[in-house]
Amino acid sequence: GLGDRCVRCSLRLLSRRQQWSSDEKCVGPAVMLGMILAPEHLERVIDRGPSAQQEEASKHFRELWGPDKAELRRFKDGSILECVVWKKPERRTVESRKEPAVVTQIVHHLLSRHIRVQTEVISGPIGFVENLGEQERRLWITFDTFRTHLCQLSSLPLAIKDIH
Repeated sequence: GLGDRCVRCSLRLLSRRQQWSSDEKCVGPAVMLGMILAPEHLERVIDRGPSAQQEEASKHFRELWGPDKAELRRFKDGSILECVVWKKPERRTVESRKEPAVVTQIVHHLLSRHIRVQTEVISGPIGFVENLGEQERRLWITFDTFRTHLCQLSSLPLAIKDIH
């Protein structure tokens, strides 16, 4: 589902037995998924699928994304393709539940569509981390601002592309 956005991923099963929490909700096996993402594709909001003429491929595309997400679109070059459109967050700083990153939207959509259990996605340092306090959240925002300023410096002999 992430396509060329994901360069490499690793999956680890953290817990095998099912447990019951104090509020009687079932907590099943916990899985941790780590990904290395390609920054040049992270903010792409339209994922192009197969041509409408490729019936079998279009069918699989619609099964993957569902009728609520997959749609046919005509492009300027005249091609008609199956597509999925994501909402681009307005802010580029720390991801939030109100403005999830495109990758987080994709993961949430695929998990809720194909694994019909309650799932929780917690992104890493450049995304939303649920248990960050106000001080840590301000630190991430400050770091992002600092990174942006460094990348915009034009007086250096070499350009700074990114800081992690």
